[in-house]
Amino acid sequence: GLFEMVSEGHKIEIHFGIGERFWGRGLAVEAARVAMSVLWRSPDVQRIWTVCDVENTGSKRVLEKLGFQCEGTLRKWLVLPAFGNLARDCYVFSSMSRREVK
Repeated sequence: GLFEMVSEGHKIEIHFGIGERFWGRGLAVEAARVAMSVLWRSPDVQRIWTVCDVENTGSKRVLEKLGFQCEGTLRKWLVLPAFGNLARDCYVFSSMSRREVK
């Protein structure tokens, strides 16, 4: 699996992934909870955000379990080589709360 973050001033962009054979075990949620807890310890962080492909229901579910809110759809936002060369629509999610992640 992986957990990646890109710091951009007061906001942090995150991305995560886990091998298909580990899906459905709660591992992505568990790992992301720990990472989010660490990220929110920085006093400069005001927003943590990410995108996920509109067809990726697993990632959407993980983000919702972490308390992220869907802010809308970004049209033709991301090219995912596994799906070809056409840009795909993505949901944008954010968390702007320092509360403990559920």
